[in-house]
Amino acid sequence: MSKSLLLVVYAFPPYPAIGGRRWAKFAKYLALKGYEVHVVGATPPSKDKVSTNWTNDIKSKNIKTYYIDNSYPHRLLNNGSSLFNRLIRKVAGLILQICGKGIVQDEALFWKNNLLSISRKLIKEYKITNVISTGPPHRSNYYVTLLKNEFPSLNIICDFRDSWLDGKVYGLTNISKRVLRVEEQMEKYTAENANFLLFTYKPMLEDFKKRYEYIDQKKFQLFTHNYDPDDYNFGFVSKSKEDKYRFIYGGTITTTAVVDAFIPLLKALKQIKNRDSALYSKIEVSLYGQHNMLSNAVKDLGIEDSVKLKEKVSEEKFYNEVSNANFLLSFLGDNWKDNLTTKNIALLPFHKPIILVSKEGLVSEFIRSNSYGVIISPDNCLQDLLSLFEFYRTSIPATIEADIEQHSYPKATDRLIQLFQ
Repeated sequence: MSKSLLLVVYAFPPYPAIGGRRWAKFAKYLALKGYEVHVVGATPPSKDKVSTNWTNDIKSKNIKTYYIDNSYPHRLLNNGSSLFNRLIRKVAGLILQICGKGIVQDEALFWKNNLLSISRKLIKEYKITNVISTGPPHRSNYYVTLLKNEFPSLNIICDFRDSWLDGKVYGLTNISKRVLRVEEQMEKYTAENANFLLFTYKPMLEDFKKRYEYIDQKKFQLFTHNYDPDDYNFGFVSKSKEDKYRFIYGGTITTTAVVDAFIPLLKALKQIKNRDSALYSKIEVSLYGQHNMLSNAVKDLGIEDSVKLKEKVSEEKFYNEVSNANFLLSFLGDNWKDNLTTKNIALLPFHKPIILVSKEGLVSEFIRSNSYGVIISPDNCLQDLLSLFEFYRTSIPATIEADIEQHSYPKATDRLIQLFQ
């Protein structure tokens, strides 16, 4: 087996998108294990739109990056709200549908020729036998699978960070049957011709298994999101329990999570304020990030004295603030209750109780079965909160000592290598 491999990640750093994080981390640990990782990514849409996120992870002599033009008309599809911009988007969308014969929002729409050209060159030059690609954009996986026509012995691994055909990505519910058939044909070809298909969420994996029952089920592999131990080297100290209930949350909260989970929690805090002022005075909720949509709700309920909306801070600063908290908050909208996101996994290394506000699903089962924290139901927030406070005083430890290493990138990389040929 060659120690050189090809990794195709459209949004690989410094592309300004979250899509490159997962495989920047995998590339880092593959490189540390002695693999020479050749990464093909898309050239950022403009020089002033680049990101420094995860660029340190890919600083390795074993990681070679190749950025190629994607030919996608970003400027034509800008988000301007003027009549002219809306007209341009409409016309550009129609042209893209005609030329691309698929979902126009897929940024890899015109990436095929450039991608296949450099991929062929790298495969031949470095005698590559293992190729990994990730989507969305989903066409990247399809294009990579086409390499089998020229290199039948390639071991192709396609990673799905999000689903392709269930309507949650790219507004699939609004596309024509003709466009849907194009996408269905590409997904089918990818599923049939790739050697392995990786999925970040169990429901997505089960959906593929059901749709392609005739395919060897060993091809479908669950590779959930992971945490990088190197991201937690700030030396924060977990403080002992005290007569306070300090909750902390960092990052954005989706609209559905606000409506389905966060607002019910705020209303429960208001009820506690009205019923038990002594208990209420012990509750502190700190939210770090951009939460403009929550400001009015907090003010309307009159709970600004316990719920603090704070500006986004550096990772190091936030981790230091975590040391002062008793609980790590997490919120999931009803449609995400079965999807174990990066944010859920990223809380584990703090070794503090995770308080998940969500309806019952695979995520709540994950936290409860591993003793990582406590679940608060949006339909029963008040009673669940009161039970939490009582339970914390008597049973919940200040730190969670459960095994979390299985969810780390080093462990996931070991599993990934087992798929190589």
